Amino acid sequence: MKHILILLMSVLIVSCSDPIDKSVIDTLSKSEQETISKKHHEFKFLYEMLQNIVAEIKETDSVSYQKLEPITYKRFCNVWCGDSLETENYAYESEIKWNNKYAGIEQKADSAIDYWKNEIDNSVLNTVNISYLGKQEKKNEKSNNYITELRIGFRANSSRAANIKKISFKLFFAPYDNAWDDVQFMNITLDRSLGEYVDVPLNFKDYFSIWKGDSTDYKYMVESIETDKGVFSLEKLNVPNSIVSYILNDNLNKTILFNSKTDVIKELFDPEYVTKDSYVGKAVLKMMKEKDPPVFDILMKKFMPDSSDL
Repeated sequence: MKHILILLMSVLIVSCSDPIDKSVIDTLSKSEQETISKKHHEFKFLYEMLQNIVAEIKETDSVSYQKLEPITYKRFCNVWCGDSLETENYAYESEIKWNNKYAGIEQKADSAIDYWKNEIDNSVLNTVNISYLGKQEKKNEKSNNYITELRIGFRANSSRAANIKKISFKLFFAPYDNAWDDVQFMNITLDRSLGEYVDVPLNFKDYFSIWKGDSTDYKYMVESIETDKGVFSLEKLNVPNSIVSYILNDNLNKTILFNSKTDVIKELFDPEYVTKDSYVGKAVLKMMKEKDPPVFDILMKKFMPDSSDL
């Protein structure tokens, strides 16, 4: 009987000493971290992040800090170091649901984009050519020739629209080494198509002071022209706003074209549309939250404050 009691006590002591049963407010030694990481490989990447969050909560929110005490590393790992196969299966099921719900919708958006591109390409707007004339500067000789005023000039002509009276266009340029993934733009209106100079905004003055105006330095999109025969514009063509935005981004910033296509889908086909990645990601997060909401919120409130709808 004595031996049985000793054995039970030994088991109890060992189980209580398992670091995974400690509260997340307790700091773990390196060996304790390694012990948990052997069972939960993701833990070694999450531990430091968790400790930083706990420390921040301790300093800023005493009530929330007290609620952390009953949360153990075991509970934390159950949510954030879970079975990758379970997550993959759930993600796969969510992908199937997304495919069933939005089958063919991206193809519809592509068709709509192609249709409106063709409409614009065949319009008078696409026959306008914008050319750079040069720049006008005013310098302060007393301040190392610092440029106080800067104007740039453009000329517009069209093969199909004679006597252009007024033209509005967006001028696109890349201030940083022609990096078109960081494109900027100016809205410009010319009242005289043969040539007019416009003021450069202060925030672009330094860039345009060294601008050469080569054909590779800028791109443009004509939004409206006024001639003897009337006004021709994207608005009069009834081009949807999301399509205009998509075309504006085309060949300028490839990294945001996907977001632009999402806007096309929302405007023309389904205002509740979400991308596959967003749909699957939200579904997986919801699954994780259902396991243990208080544990889930430890990280989510830090990195995704607006996660209450999960």
